[in-house]
Amino acid sequence: MSTIPGPKGLPLLGSLPDMQRDPLHFLMSLYSEYGDVVRFRFGPEVLYLISHPRDLKRVFQENGKNYTKQTRVWQKLAPVFGRGLLTNDGDSWLRQRRIAQPAFHHERVAAIAAIVSGATAARLKQWQRHSTVDVLAEMMELTLDILTEALFGLDWKTESRRFSEAVNVVLHHINAQTRSILYYIPTAVPIPANLRFVRALHTVHEMVGRIIQDRRRSGGDRGDLLSFLMNARDAETGETMSDAQLMDEIKTFLVAGHETTANALAWTFFLLGKQPQTRRALTQEVARLSSRAPTLQDLPQLQLTGRVLRESMRLYPPVWFLGRRATQPDRLGEHALPAGAIVMPSFYVTHHRSDIWSDPEGFDPDRFLPDRFSPLPAFSFVPFGGGPRQCIGNEFALLEMQIVVAMLHQQTHLELLPEQVVEPEPAVTLRIKNGIKMRLIH
Repeated sequence: MSTIPGPKGLPLLGSLPDMQRDPLHFLMSLYSEYGDVVRFRFGPEVLYLISHPRDLKRVFQENGKNYTKQTRVWQKLAPVFGRGLLTNDGDSWLRQRRIAQPAFHHERVAAIAAIVSGATAARLKQWQRHSTVDVLAEMMELTLDILTEALFGLDWKTESRRFSEAVNVVLHHINAQTRSILYYIPTAVPIPANLRFVRALHTVHEMVGRIIQDRRRSGGDRGDLLSFLMNARDAETGETMSDAQLMDEIKTFLVAGHETTANALAWTFFLLGKQPQTRRALTQEVARLSSRAPTLQDLPQLQLTGRVLRESMRLYPPVWFLGRRATQPDRLGEHALPAGAIVMPSFYVTHHRSDIWSDPEGFDPDRFLPDRFSPLPAFSFVPFGGGPRQCIGNEFALLEMQIVVAMLHQQTHLELLPEQVVEPEPAVTLRIKNGIKMRLIH
């Protein structure tokens, strides 16, 4: 077994300043200089960067039970998501997954297509009054509209602004805490940022809790995801979800689901704005639908649209890193990993490795054509994670994004405003720093 290489870093701080300054560049430089497994210090913690598909498969699939979510990042997310699928672990997670999984089966996801197309049509109608839009802000609102209707069967126009503002405060707090140079400031400490976060989280709790209670009183199956989750039973035990568990799952779907999808869509429109030839080809593809909204049955024909979305998520994966703690010693390639080690799988680094992808910094949707993509090893492309804990809503998200991109290009397209600086903001998700302004071309 070889010693795991890595930078020495600064006394006490280790590599924290480098990670704080430019996380993506720093992680890529670690891989370039030290290889597949890199040891580095992040303040008082020792982390192990991994990016090789072989090692991702080991951590997420082959020996997944050895790797828990008992890390600092997940501790910071716990006040928001409780013990939802995103943050839960062990037998409790497995039980929740068994109950929730049928809600995301193909047949149920198919019924959501009409919700996506209706919300997108309404958003595009609003755009007719504007010459420019902030695409990230618009996608945040659109994906939240879609999720609230899919989850609750509700049009939340009367309260959506209050809810959206609260969710944005929660997300901003999580992102700031993750990037903070300070190790950890407990939520109970009454600093202004924590007070704003607590108030916003209370708003989210109150609004979602009210919907759950109203639904408990009225009963019945309204055909939405909340009805399904309330009525679903564990196939092995016959148990249903408590209101507390429902609350945690709904918050997870709402907050995490709309943030990641909105980021992926915004990055996609940015890339298409830089690639007019690809954008024209995509417009020709969706023109076959004439003016009608795409359905689930149309999506297999929108192959370029699908490849463009995958290439966007390769270049800018919405979830660019994760954290896991090894409960027992393990081996990653030629390296011995000690018990208690915190591994940091970086999907961004995996997606930008030149030993996996040709011209990894270039935009090339055709790299996802079957004859080019199929030979790549498993876990080379992991925008939704992998193994048993792969994102439960991945099919939902792909359907949603394909419909949104197709419908926009049926009516208009977006051009980048000149001299605009667009750069990533790596926090919990890979956002676009300061949003992105684009011109509507009808």
